[in-house]
Amino acid sequence: FKQSSLTAWHIVYSAGFVVFNGEPAKDGGIENDNRSSFAKFGIGAPGALIGALLALPSMAASLFLRVAYNTWFSIPLAWFRLTDPLHIDAGL
Repeated sequence: FKQSSLTAWHIVYSAGFVVFNGEPAKDGGIENDNRSSFAKFGIGAPGALIGALLALPSMAASLFLRVAYNTWFSIPLAWFRLTDPLHIDAGL
């Protein structure tokens, strides 16, 4: 049970991290899991299946948060660029 839950957690963490940051997970991801492949995907096979299914909502949530985060900081900059006729830097 422990190996399966660790595998599921690492897969979900990796999937969300890749979508949100655009790079592989540094700590806690399946890429840096020090367990043997047999422990991850042999004994942890049920966790790999569960992790793969849970990774989809994790990726969707991370994508939504990334879009919201980038929009929050991009809209003021775009607004100042569009409304400033001389295109003077708005200090952003």
